[in-house]
Amino acid sequence: MDFVVNSLINICLFIWYRIIGGVFRILPIQNNKIVFSNFFGKGYGESPKYIAEELLNNETIKLKMIWIIKGKIGDDFPLGIQVVKRWRLSELYNLATAKIWVDDSRKHFGIKKRKKQYYIQTWHGSIGPKIVEKELNPNIWYRASAVNDSKMIDVLLSGSKWQTDSYRRNFWYEGKILEIGMPKNDFWARAVERKDELKSFVYKKFNLSQTKKIALYAPTFRKSDSINAYDLDYNRLISSLERYIGGEWVVMIRLHPNISKEAINIDYNEKIINASKYSDINELILASELVISDYSSCLYDAVYIEKPSLIYASDREQYEKNYGFALKLEDSPASIAENNDEMEQIIKEFDIPQYVEKCKRFSEKYGIIHSVNSSKKVAELILKVIEGNEIIYEYYNIT
Repeated sequence: MDFVVNSLINICLFIWYRIIGGVFRILPIQNNKIVFSNFFGKGYGESPKYIAEELLNNETIKLKMIWIIKGKIGDDFPLGIQVVKRWRLSELYNLATAKIWVDDSRKHFGIKKRKKQYYIQTWHGSIGPKIVEKELNPNIWYRASAVNDSKMIDVLLSGSKWQTDSYRRNFWYEGKILEIGMPKNDFWARAVERKDELKSFVYKKFNLSQTKKIALYAPTFRKSDSINAYDLDYNRLISSLERYIGGEWVVMIRLHPNISKEAINIDYNEKIINASKYSDINELILASELVISDYSSCLYDAVYIEKPSLIYASDREQYEKNYGFALKLEDSPASIAENNDEMEQIIKEFDIPQYVEKCKRFSEKYGIIHSVNSSKKVAELILKVIEGNEIIYEYYNIT
């Protein structure tokens, strides 16, 4: 039944994008228009956000910047960005008439790029244990979207040698790869001077006292959309942190966007906080003292800045049987707990200097690029495309 419903939805979307949207393809392309999207319309976040912010500082060309979202329009968007709703005529119009597309997830297979349009795919993941795309053996509808999307991409961004290799294996993609680091990771270099300000913003958003310490729990999704594996004992975790680390702690829970709707099934209180709707996970990682995940690449965003992190993988054996791993969990600098007893013991014995040294070795082994200005380089590329200037592919890894 799910397959039938999914098929009907995808057929309707194909008609919507290809046939209804095709009407707008007779209109001229607006050379200064850029359309952004983050994770199928989640909101203002990830690498597209940092590219957009770099372009907002541009003073040479007047740009029309459009952001596609699904659901309620929040107050995160700065002046200079127009927000349009997904699955509306305004989305079809802007996709058909924009010179540049910037996205970090797959576009539906009904969407067709025009010859003079330019598509930058930033991808939302990074290095991590999850297998992705081709190796994940997706259903026929996702595969159709992925293959179609890869055919349209003009350049794909990579944050490490490991990620580039993964693209070649799994993404049905043989085009140009810009291996300069991920724009979203520029945040860390810029956050050095603004750390207190950004941390205060998160605390204010959740009405938290600055005396509290945050443990961020951000697990990934399962195909079943079940949250049964998320059996981390939050109260015991808080107790362990306060006993062995010290201070007053809270746990922020941020579910993966694919299952954020399940956040309502978790019991919250003043110490267990729902952060699933918060669009920028980098800001949550920055504000936290500890990051806990299972197989999500956000764990490796924490490793990127040597932020203390732990793996809680109560369904590790079943997950590996169902999906497999692209990277062994043991290769991560983070210690692994498969139950709440092990989690408490790891917290009790946590050694920060040893963890930091593991992070350095991990980054070196997998060729992680610590980007400072990749968003600026992508913005410069966009402006060159808009101006019709020759693009020098000096940063491309095209092996």
